[in-house]
Amino acid sequence: MRVPQLHQHECHLWHISLCTPDMAHSLPTECLSDEEKTRAAKFLRPEARQQFVMTRHALRSLLGAYLNTTPEKIPLQANQFGKPSLPVSFASLYFNVTHSGQRGLIAITRQGEVGVDIEQQRKMKDLLGMASMIFCPEDLRVWQELPVAEQMPAFYRAWTGKEAMAKALGCGLTIDLKGLRVDFTHEAQTQFLEMDFPPGTIHHWHLAQRNVVPGYCAALAIRGSPLETIDLAFDTQPVRTPGNAA
Repeated sequence: MRVPQLHQHECHLWHISLCTPDMAHSLPTECLSDEEKTRAAKFLRPEARQQFVMTRHALRSLLGAYLNTTPEKIPLQANQFGKPSLPVSFASLYFNVTHSGQRGLIAITRQGEVGVDIEQQRKMKDLLGMASMIFCPEDLRVWQELPVAEQMPAFYRAWTGKEAMAKALGCGLTIDLKGLRVDFTHEAQTQFLEMDFPPGTIHHWHLAQRNVVPGYCAALAIRGSPLETIDLAFDTQPVRTPGNAA
C-alpha cells in the first residue's frame, strides 16, 4: 500500500473497518511500542483490545508511509490528556484518531491541529439526560422542539462536533461542552455557533460533519481555513511499502 501525496491544502481522512474476527487471535502488534502493547493487554474485553490494536496499527502504518520510515520507528508522544502527536522536531504532520463500534477514522493534515470523532448511534435509556449534559439551556430547548425521530441523530451530530473540537484543542472532555455551541439541526454540515474557550478563537477553526456508513455519525475539526478533505480506505493488512506516491 502506498499513500497519496499530502498537499498543504488537504486533509486525508482514512476510514478503517474494525470488523475482522479472523484477526482476533493474531492482532497486528509487531509495530506497536512496548507502552502500546501494555495498554492493549489491559483491555478486559477482546473487542476493545482489537479496536485499540487495529487503530494504532493503522496509525503507525500510515504515518510510516507518509514519512517514509518504518511504523515501529514513529516516535508517538501524548499530552497530559492523552492526545497523541509527533515531536515538533520530527515532522510537520498533524493527526487525530477515533474509533467506535466497528469503524475507525484517522485524520492527517499539514495545516495545523485537527480533531476527529466517530460515534455509533445507539439508542439510550435517558437521551434527555445525556442531552442536558452537553447542551446549553438555549440549545436544549431547540433540541427538545425537534420531532422525536430527529432527536437522536441531532444529539449525535452535536456530540461528535463538540468532541472533535475538544480533541483538536488537545484537552478532550475536560472542557465544558455546554460552552461550545454547534449547529446540530442540519444534516449536511455542522458549524460553530459560539465558543467560550479560548476567547476569540472561534473564527480560527472549521468544523464539518462527515458522511460515514449508516448507523454512525462523524465530525472533523481543523484549525485554520477549510481544507479539501479526501476520504480514503485503509487496508487492515500491514502497509509494507513506506513512501509517497504522486
